[in-house]
Amino acid sequence: MKKRMVYIILAFSLLIFISLFIINSNKDAALSLNGDSGNEVVSNEIYDQIKSELKHLEGLELITDEEFRRDLLIFMNADEKNLFYCLSKRNLQENYSGVTNVEEYEKKLKERDIKADRTPYVFLEILGFKKLTNKKYQVDVLVKTSSEGIHYKMKNRYIFVKEDRGWMYDTYDPNFIETVEILE
Repeated sequence: MKKRMVYIILAFSLLIFISLFIINSNKDAALSLNGDSGNEVVSNEIYDQIKSELKHLEGLELITDEEFRRDLLIFMNADEKNLFYCLSKRNLQENYSGVTNVEEYEKKLKERDIKADRTPYVFLEILGFKKLTNKKYQVDVLVKTSSEGIHYKMKNRYIFVKEDRGWMYDTYDPNFIETVEILE
């Protein structure tokens, strides 16, 4: 009974948070949690705020596609805050199929051995950008993160796909991940 009440409170809190986010983020900003909601719209004011929050990011000039640059910054900003609403339909289907509430989401994370409170990444630099197809881009990034109290920089390679909602994160290349530097 207590467990059920905790899940109800978590679900209710999540709904309140999402509502406040939408209200406070300007009326023309939208939060897309599934693959069927149409184009995600972020106002210029919010986009400027996101650019300001990521002003430390180097290498942005490597991204030549303006629409992709905008969606990439939105993804990076959301990912740094552990908000996962920039995922491709394939990613959602493969990793979170059948998930309709907080309880199912947490269960799915446990099944996949993913911690909901993962250590956030701080995106430091865009190292490379490659157009794989008209609807598929590859971006190499340098991030700062930590694990078990050890802080380090690492390289990651992300793949994004163009969908009706814009450019969405699809997957990463596990063979490209490389720890670059261990920080004090």
